[in-house]
Amino acid sequence: MRRGKPVMIDEEAKTVSFVTINREMAFLRFMLNMAKDNEIIEVTPKFKSRGKNTLIKSDKDGKRDRVATEEEYGGLLDNMRRPAQRVLIALYETAMRANEAIRLPWAYVDEKAGFIRLPKEYVKEKKKRTVPISPELRAALDELKAEQRKVANISNRVFTRNGRPITSIRTASEEAKGRAHVENMHLHDFRHTCITRWASMGIAQPAIMAAAGHHSIQQSNDYVNLKDEHLKQSFKNVACRLN
Repeated sequence: MRRGKPVMIDEEAKTVSFVTINREMAFLRFMLNMAKDNEIIEVTPKFKSRGKNTLIKSDKDGKRDRVATEEEYGGLLDNMRRPAQRVLIALYETAMRANEAIRLPWAYVDEKAGFIRLPKEYVKEKKKRTVPISPELRAALDELKAEQRKVANISNRVFTRNGRPITSIRTASEEAKGRAHVENMHLHDFRHTCITRWASMGIAQPAIMAAAGHHSIQQSNDYVNLKDEHLKQSFKNVACRLN
């Protein structure tokens, strides 16, 4: 139950994530053990620790490795209106989470230096991030600035629609997935997609970690999900440099 309402553990239901449920169950086990230690209850329920029906699992068991192919990304863009497209471009090019991109203020966009600078208090990992602005993202930012010169942007948010801040692209994403026949794709998967692309391009891991805000090499590796196309691109990049 969540806030008095039943929830489903279903990755397509957009409810509560595996990690959230897993941690809450672990906390429940901790509280039950404390209750037994303090003689409030006589015995604690058993939690299975092995097998596919494990109640409390390692977070790694719930790790997603879904990344968008270039064709899927293009298909989603083709089936979105421009305001939502520009947010998706930001996710694909910067590894920002959806809420980070949607709430992004112009104050964090350093156009002259060519970076988006996210302070530590703005991001989940509490570590500042510096992300280069790609040509594709710069084109979207230039469009937005031109539009906002015509229609007042009272919020000072980067991503707007008719001068008003965009609050979500979830509906636009779901509709685009249906029309483009893209399955099992979450907006957060574009963070994995971007970091995997950076790795396949041969970008040094310290640079990827700085842009993604990762604290450790293991955390960074968990976001790299190389598929066949990424391996081909990696070896192609090396061959081009050797030639």
